[in-house]
Amino acid sequence: MSKWVIKVSEGPLKGQIIRLVDKLSFGRRKALINLKDPNVSSVHAKVSKLPSGKWVLEDNDSRNGTKVFGKKIDKIALSPGVRFQIGSTHFEVLAQKPKSSLSPTPPPVGDPPAHKNEETFHTGTLPPTPPFNEDFETSVTKNPYSDSSEKTSSAIVNAPALDETNPDLKRINFEPKYETAINLTPLKWPEALAELIQNTFFPKTSPRPVFAFDDVIELIFFRGVQTGTHWTLGYGPRVAGSEVLQLSLFEPDAPKKSFSIAPTKNGAQIQTDHPEKVFLNEKPLSSEILNTGDIIRIGETEIEVQIQS
Repeated sequence: MSKWVIKVSEGPLKGQIIRLVDKLSFGRRKALINLKDPNVSSVHAKVSKLPSGKWVLEDNDSRNGTKVFGKKIDKIALSPGVRFQIGSTHFEVLAQKPKSSLSPTPPPVGDPPAHKNEETFHTGTLPPTPPFNEDFETSVTKNPYSDSSEKTSSAIVNAPALDETNPDLKRINFEPKYETAINLTPLKWPEALAELIQNTFFPKTSPRPVFAFDDVIELIFFRGVQTGTHWTLGYGPRVAGSEVLQLSLFEPDAPKKSFSIAPTKNGAQIQTDHPEKVFLNEKPLSSEILNTGDIIRIGETEIEVQIQS
């Protein structure tokens, strides 16, 4: 699993890598990271880890502020790719993969023994393996495990011998039995593992219909932990929330599914099941048609709506 770090891209500490830890602080004399910049406050900004596991950088009421895209912010959610500025020092959050401690597997020496076969997985249950003996070919018409292109093969099971001299035995009308070998396609173990993961974690579901918006919808975060984030929506319905992967909200007060935006004949419609937490133009939201300039607010996060014709 990758770890996040902060790289100094410009400033007196250019090139240094800072490990992202809880209660990390930037500033001068009283901060963990001394930026050696007269335009930076003693404790200029702090990093904290929310109970949800998300990282947040918060300005500490500094004199010159903490900037993202040239604008002062109070808080910003940290994730790989985020850039911010404190004084004359510029930072960027990066994902750093840990070095593997495993040594590469050495190549095999010599040829493998002829009697060992490559390990395979099968999609069904194999018939019992017949014992190997010299008369095997005389008792089996065709090897059911053969790689032949024939779809199936049969093995004749010979009738038991009947002792006709025993008066207690009656003649048995014996019909030769045939055991049909199962037609199996062997799978290499990587293929079998991939199929198992797909079926377990990503089961096939019916596709959800989506429709294009008549006009492109832009959502611009200008306040809160995601200040500077810009979403462009070309189709819907789309869902935003704290537990939504594509449109994820980092706001601590955001519900799991905060709101959805869907195309309708009247325009882009926004609706929510949480009117007590989601507001449109400072009014509790239920269901409304969006217009340019509308403001969506959840907690301290505010989002401006722009509709591009």
